[in-house]
Amino acid sequence: MYKKQRIPSFFMIGAVVLFFTVLGCNVKTAPEAKVEAAATPQPEPKPGLMSWRVATAYLEDLFAQIPNSSIDDFRKDTPSGERKLINASHGETGVREDNAHVYGEPAPLTTDLMLKGLGAGENDVIYDLGCGRGFFLMQALMTTPARKAVGIELSASRVNVGKQA
Repeated sequence: MYKKQRIPSFFMIGAVVLFFTVLGCNVKTAPEAKVEAAATPQPEPKPGLMSWRVATAYLEDLFAQIPNSSIDDFRKDTPSGERKLINASHGETGVREDNAHVYGEPAPLTTDLMLKGLGAGENDVIYDLGCGRGFFLMQALMTTPARKAVGIELSASRVNVGKQA
């Protein structure tokens, strides 16, 4: 009759290994995980410095796209509350003469000469009190290696134009 034979265990183990080897021949193993130090995000490099003429042309084009952003608009259309606030910042004379609110900013060449006189370096911050729409500060950032420019202005309408720019 039929006699049941026992298969040695080493044959069973070999068959299982062979089965999984054949089965896994088309399967790729996952690459070993590499542990790398987290890279410190590097700030984007500041674009190359522009000449004052290039910076001015760029800024003039930029401001031309913003409605009511010209110096002439500010001279004729300064809201009454802002006009009074700015005039009052000049003391009694400003209130009496009612002309402190008249807007102006240095010409681009004058700005360039002032900035060269300051000698702003890459660790410097430039502050402008009464910055208006911020043209001076924007020109400073484009033409000097200064890392930051901060403007302070009483007129909200002028600050809004600067923010748009």
